[in-house]
Amino acid sequence: MPNNENWEEIHSRGELEVDPEKWKPIIVEYGYKNLNGVLMFYWRIKETTHTFTILFSQLNELSQGDITKHIETFLETFRQDFISWCAGGLKESWMREYYEQYKSFIEI
Repeated sequence: MPNNENWEEIHSRGELEVDPEKWKPIIVEYGYKNLNGVLMFYWRIKETTHTFTILFSQLNELSQGDITKHIETFLETFRQDFISWCAGGLKESWMREYYEQYKSFIEI
């Protein structure tokens, strides 16, 4: 379900270019936030409001230091889910919200 984070509370923000398969080239905004003593990594596609969140320690473990590749792989999987939701008629309101935010970025 969409998560709209307050980016004023996210620190050490930056941007990186990613090029996941079957997506238009995109820029990802990212940053960090300490949440109850746990460092979190936040990211979103520029020009969208949905924020993806992962424990920083888990991100390091999964990405082995290659955050760009991790995000690209995640988005390639997300695209498959997106297509499935579209084929199923976008029955849930959160599916329609994702559709509106990402339809201009994903190649169908």
